[in-house]
Amino acid sequence: AVRILCAVLLRRHLVRGWMKLSSTAQSIVMETLLGTLKLQPPKGIEASGTKLGECTAALAAFLIESSDEEGGLLGAWPELAWAAVEAAEAKKSVGLDLVYRLAPHLDEPSGSLRTGIAEALRNQLNMNSIVDMDKARRATRALGAVLKYWDSPNIYQDPPPGCIEALIFGAIDFPCSINLPEKNHEIEVVLRSGLEALIEVAEWRPETLRSVASSLVERCTHLAVSCGRRDVAGLSLEVVATFAEVAPGMFRKSQGSKPLPILGVEACLHLLCQTHDAERTPEMCQAWLQTETDDRDESAALIADDDEKESYFALRDLGAEVLDRLCRALGPKATLPVAADGVRQLIATASSDPANSWPQGRAAFTALIQMAESFWDLELQGAGDVVPFFVRKAQPKKTSLSKKKKKTKKRNNPQSLDSRISERALDITETCLAFAARYPIAQVRREAMDALAQSATDMSPALAQACHAIVLPTACEILRNEVSPRCKVAAARVLLTFLDDLGLKQISVDHLQTIAQALSDAIVPASSPHCVRGVAVMALAALASAIGDSSEGNEIARTLYSVFGATLKKLVASRQTESALRARSLECLALLGSAAGVHLFRSDATELAQLVTKEYLDDNHRRPEDDAERPAAMRCVVRLAKTLGADFEPFLHTVLPALLSSAEAPKTALYEEDEDDDISAFDQGNEVVVRTEALEEQEMACQLVRLLAEALADGFGPYVEQSLVRIGPVCSNSVAEEVRIRAVTAVPQLVKCAALTGDQAKSQRACAIGIGALLTALETEDDNETRLAILQALRHTIEDGTRIWIGIPLNHDPLRVESTLECFPLLINTSVNPAIISNALLATERAMIQRRAIRLAEAAIDVDYDEERELQDKASSRFEVQGHFLIADALGSLLRTHGAIALCAILEESGWPSRLRDMAQPACIEDDRCFAAYVLADLFDYGLYMPSDNGQHQRKVSIADLAVILRAEPLELLLLVAESQGSAGRRQAAIFGLGRAALRCGFEALAHCLPRILTLLINNLRGKSTRLEENDEEQVDDDDFEDDDDYDNSTVADNAASALYYIIRAHPASLKEDCTAWNIWLDYLPLLADAEEADVCARGLCSAILEQAIPQTLIPQAVAAIARIHIALEQGGYCGTTATDRPSATSSDNRLKRSQAVKPPLITNLTTAIQALQTRQPHEVQLAFTQLPNHLQATLHRLSSSSEGS
Repeated sequence: AVRILCAVLLRRHLVRGWMKLSSTAQSIVMETLLGTLKLQPPKGIEASGTKLGECTAALAAFLIESSDEEGGLLGAWPELAWAAVEAAEAKKSVGLDLVYRLAPHLDEPSGSLRTGIAEALRNQLNMNSIVDMDKARRATRALGAVLKYWDSPNIYQDPPPGCIEALIFGAIDFPCSINLPEKNHEIEVVLRSGLEALIEVAEWRPETLRSVASSLVERCTHLAVSCGRRDVAGLSLEVVATFAEVAPGMFRKSQGSKPLPILGVEACLHLLCQTHDAERTPEMCQAWLQTETDDRDESAALIADDDEKESYFALRDLGAEVLDRLCRALGPKATLPVAADGVRQLIATASSDPANSWPQGRAAFTALIQMAESFWDLELQGAGDVVPFFVRKAQPKKTSLSKKKKKTKKRNNPQSLDSRISERALDITETCLAFAARYPIAQVRREAMDALAQSATDMSPALAQACHAIVLPTACEILRNEVSPRCKVAAARVLLTFLDDLGLKQISVDHLQTIAQALSDAIVPASSPHCVRGVAVMALAALASAIGDSSEGNEIARTLYSVFGATLKKLVASRQTESALRARSLECLALLGSAAGVHLFRSDATELAQLVTKEYLDDNHRRPEDDAERPAAMRCVVRLAKTLGADFEPFLHTVLPALLSSAEAPKTALYEEDEDDDISAFDQGNEVVVRTEALEEQEMACQLVRLLAEALADGFGPYVEQSLVRIGPVCSNSVAEEVRIRAVTAVPQLVKCAALTGDQAKSQRACAIGIGALLTALETEDDNETRLAILQALRHTIEDGTRIWIGIPLNHDPLRVESTLECFPLLINTSVNPAIISNALLATERAMIQRRAIRLAEAAIDVDYDEERELQDKASSRFEVQGHFLIADALGSLLRTHGAIALCAILEESGWPSRLRDMAQPACIEDDRCFAAYVLADLFDYGLYMPSDNGQHQRKVSIADLAVILRAEPLELLLLVAESQGSAGRRQAAIFGLGRAALRCGFEALAHCLPRILTLLINNLRGKSTRLEENDEEQVDDDDFEDDDDYDNSTVADNAASALYYIIRAHPASLKEDCTAWNIWLDYLPLLADAEEADVCARGLCSAILEQAIPQTLIPQAVAAIARIHIALEQGGYCGTTATDRPSATSSDNRLKRSQAVKPPLITNLTTAIQALQTRQPHEVQLAFTQLPNHLQATLHRLSSSSEGS
């Protein structure tokens, strides 16, 4: 003990005081430590040698870090390097441990030191050389560490032949070959150590396993299913899972007796079927039916052996965990076919003999819980045909997400993505319900319902929307009639999951009554089990949320409030209520009351706010046992704030500090380092222990701060800055992507609250803090989804923070502002001025291009690249494409809010001009050229005007000035993008830009390019008339386009029509003699694909008629165009325009709704225009009318009749 303590003390002070020692003393210490390698510690005190080895390793690491010499250990302490080789060859425990600790420092240019040590360890690990299990364990661990760090940048050769095989022999084959019961504990220690070494190699150097991949996975899976011990089985499957996660392509391609994914999945299913004899006893079955506790508690009470208790539950958990990891790592096409086939066999076995084979049924649904998300991914990939259905007779059809075949309007569509997902959802649902409703064993019924709930979550909202009609009544029946409380809980959880994804219109009246009655039976009786009441209350809260704020929903909510309100108030008022049930009742009461209406709920809401803030958020009154339920109380508070509005502000001083404290969550991760731990001498970082519950609370708090700010609007203004200061850093420093996303989405709402106050100084400070936090997060973020959230938040923050909100209703919130007239240029002269934002976006765009290049390079040279990897890369590419256009949107936001100031920041002294010039070239890919077109369009649309504080702006930048700044002719760039053949999206963006240039710059600015522009636009319109068919009674909808390409091309033509309108209206006199442009434009109307451009052209036609701008010879075409527009309106035109109701990926719909709010109905414009023509040119109009087809004459009669009536 004294020797060990001395060694520990020496280790703690050796490095710290090394530089204070004289050179003589340093030499003595080094020689002494080297001498310990040549001596074997006396038997019984081997630990002292281990501690001295740690001292040696710690000193070596210090010398390497502080040395100017190259060559790692060989350069800093060469005597130790060769002494380690000799000790390893001599099979001394101290030397083997030292090699293990020195492994990170063995890099040197020649590689001879590392190679020599690896060969020495390899030679020890064979059946003839191994002396005892302890030295085998140490040699295996040392060889694993050497191989783990083999990827030094100075080393290029592979490990010596046979090293990997020797490692596998020492880790698995040798200990498994010993069949001595009295040595079981030692064997297990050797197995654990060896498997841990294999895990490290699989994680750090998976390519070294290529030649032994199949044999390694076969050994590990066999060991996992045969050993019966949780720790050994867990490490065995950890090798498999880590290998699959780090090198999925190699794992999928390698094949032994079976493909490796099959071996891994089969091992997991085998573990899921593990059961204990105690589960089959009558006592256990009775306990399951009567108790509310988890089944593990009841089962464990019937198992005498503590080790059995551990393995009994842990093996099933292990199988479920590794199955989930394999599905995620290898992709659905590699894992789902074998996993689904295994589940199908387990279901058949469980169905044939429930009394004896019910564990197989439980295993099947536990596996299905892990597989549900992969089913969703598989269908999204269009590969659902590789996995047959479980119970449905119809099998999934093979369809492709590639370009569809051309089809006519009247022909039936091929099976769509939604229909395929619905078929899969119905198959999973019917499989689960068959067992949930009728199977005689309660454990399986519960697991089937849990599988259905998890499937609904993973396939949200498709499964709920496709299957709610059969699930809701069945779940209610189970909730009312089931005997086992745990099965009741599962049924309530199914209701909760489905109601979360449904709206009021999707739930029939009969189902509403059934749900209300089932929940009433579960909640109202005081004798109902706590666990059942708790989940039922959550389901009731989901129902209240689904009801919404409509007038019909208010009536239903008032009825529900009268049924459940008294019970919920009683549960909330009593501090004797179980804490989880009380917190859930709080949240449910707030949701239900809010849906019932403020007039009914206001008094109760005030009392509830007082209770929650006092008992859950006030440190002087809250109980420690209630802390776990604070998240539910906080969600209740936010709902109350939305109900009470300004009346909630007195509670903010109590509520907000608690929310911000949780949002900061400084102890989300605990950093631990044990100085006496074996690995601390060589590990380069500290061990991180993540508190999952703290992450969940932090995520929720960030979301609730946003919702609270949204509910209080300008009333939250005084608290904006402190909230941003505390939440802003979370955008970049949280360890969880979900938390960072929640923090990021809170920033725009907080900045908007500051802007709503009308205080420019406060808005400017809020913008600086919020945008600064987002830019910091954007610079460091490496997760695709989070990066997209940051870019979206940046766009909203710029627009919401600089916008003039005074006089605009708070409930009127379009996606984006229209011009600098609506904004203050608040970012000028701040730490986040437009130039800084522009440069940050440029850096992000360059990083995206670099990631794309890396993916393409890996696809070209990676020998393990396969179809699954290609699908993953395509998914990543889609994220990158979205990010690219969000960058364009963010640049557009700068231009919309800061005009010419932002244009100069973007184009002067930055890399954007060269990027835009290069991206417009035909050699670039379609997405890059489309990006360039969108940015150029925004430069024309918003960048030519200089904003000012007085709400006025002047034209400051001409096209000539723009060409100088851009160092290229901008119209030429747009024409270059628009004229070449290719994707419709790219051509549409460029043509849109030409239209904005015509609108903003006028006819003269386009004169030098006018012939090319007119030719381009007319060619995109010629032959694409959108006349509606005679007697076509169908509404205007997506079926009017033969396929997606047809719709995209129609969008191009619509933008060409609007661009042509801007040109002919900018200088009509110059185009009156040549009527070609007018004729093509009139013949094309109405627009059916682009809502915003449809509105522009329809109203533009009416204005041209009133101003007599249309050539006289084209009056018949103008009358026909009015008639066709009126038909489109009658058949369901979008937003009062002639456009279809097809959803748009852009903001045009939102902007259109905003413009429609202040414009007269389009029908009024049409009526006025036709009356003007009849007044000025009655004979020409009459003649034109007689020449129209019958259906157009009829619509003009209806238009005239409506005008006479009004």
